[in-house]
This record gives sequence, structure tokens and C-alpha cells, in this order.
Amino acid sequence: MPKPTFSPTKFSTYLRCPLQYEFTYLKKLAKFYGRARAGTSLGGSVHRTLETLMGQGGADAVSEEQLLDKFQQTWVSKGYASEEEERAHFDAGHAMIREFYAAAREEKEEKRETILAEKMLKQDRGPYILSGKIDRLDRLEDGSLEIVDYKSGRSALEEEDVARDMGLMVYEILVKSKFPDTPVRVALHALRINTKVSLRRTEEEGAAIEQFLDRLAEEIMFTHFYPGRPIEDCPDCDYRRICPVYKPKGYPILTT
Repeated sequence: MPKPTFSPTKFSTYLRCPLQYEFTYLKKLAKFYGRARAGTSLGGSVHRTLETLMGQGGADAVSEEQLLDKFQQTWVSKGYASEEEERAHFDAGHAMIREFYAAAREEKEEKRETILAEKMLKQDRGPYILSGKIDRLDRLEDGSLEIVDYKSGRSALEEEDVARDMGLMVYEILVKSKFPDTPVRVALHALRINTKVSLRRTEEEGAAIEQFLDRLAEEIMFTHFYPGRPIEDCPDCDYRRICPVYKPKGYPILTT
């Protein structure tokens, strides 16, 4: 029997609502109840565009016009409630790409080299496999590494957001397993406000994160009951029609 694989998305889903985790990853109900979302479509288009920039040599090798053409080609017209909403998201993504490109030209002076872009990494943790797709991994001038994760929806960014980000926790473990003797920083880049915040954890903080994720994986693997957890996102959940927890007045609840 193959080992279970856990990613940042799986961990985050379980912490948000164990029942949503069960519906999505164990019962495989997303194909029946899942729906396209505007934020996901925009984020996917932006990520694929930036992958082209970083994977083809950066601002020295790719022009702004070429990058914007790529954004147009990769645009996904799904999940939008109207043409007006789609146009607003397209314009927002267009602005993000232009500002990112301008910043990338300035970054040339920092002498950083992108060594991985949109790369899937995995590590065997014994009882389970840890996996994650890294947006960008840079080697800095001093030889250290910086993991950069793009966020297309954030309108504010603090160091605490970086410290608590599930994706960066997983990516840092994966990168350190691949580059064990190299110092690693982690960063979020909020594209909407073109702001990047970076930090380097202490060895103690890194060890605590590994223990946390190992315990979380063990809890998921050995649990037999996945309770629903009422949260503020419930009204937007794909499974609200079959969820025993979500019961708004007058809303029909179906059974699985």
C-alpha cells in the first residue's frame, strides 16, 4: 500500500475543516460539487505567466510585451459572475504583471539567480510523503537561498503572515532536504500591492515546524472521524448542500 502524500493544500484544508478534507480527498467529491472560482482562475493565470518569466531567464530575456502576451494566452475565463467581474480581474492581473516585471528589472542589481520555478519537490518522511510545488527558489549573492511564494489576492502583508504560512513551512522543509548545508529564507510576495516580506527562521523554529507537520500528518492518517467545523467560510463551501453542520434557515440539507 503506498504511503499517503500530504501537501500544503491538504494540511490547510484539514485544519480549516476536517469534514471538508474527507469530502475532498477521501470521498473524492470535488468532481461532483467543486466549482471554478475567480480567485483561483486569476491566480493560476498569473502564476503561469511568472513561471515563463523566471524560467526563461528573467527580465533580461523576456520583454514586458512578451510577458503580457503570455498572460493573455493563459487567461482562464472561469469562475466569474459576469463579464464585468472578469474584466476587473483581468485588469488587476495585468497590473500585477507589469509591476512585477518592473521590480524584476530592478532586482538585477541584487545579483540573485532563480534556480527553480514552479517546481514540485517531495521528501519521504517515513510514515508519509511530503510534497509541494515551489513558485520560485533564488540563490542570493551570499550563497543562501530564498523561497518566494506568490500571492495574488492579498492586499496587506506582515512578517507574521510569512511566519504562519503553511505553504512556506512545507517548502522550507523540502528545500532544506535538497540543500542541507545552505541557509534558507522564506518570503511571500503579495502581487496586488507588489510587496515582498522575507524572514529566516532559527533552527529551533524550523525543528518545531517539522514536529508540528509530522504530528498533523499522523493525526490525519489515524483519525476515523472527520467532524464538520462551522467557520465563516461555510456559506462559500462547495459541500454546503451535503454538510450536516451548515444549516442556514430555509436551506435544504441533502444527505450523502
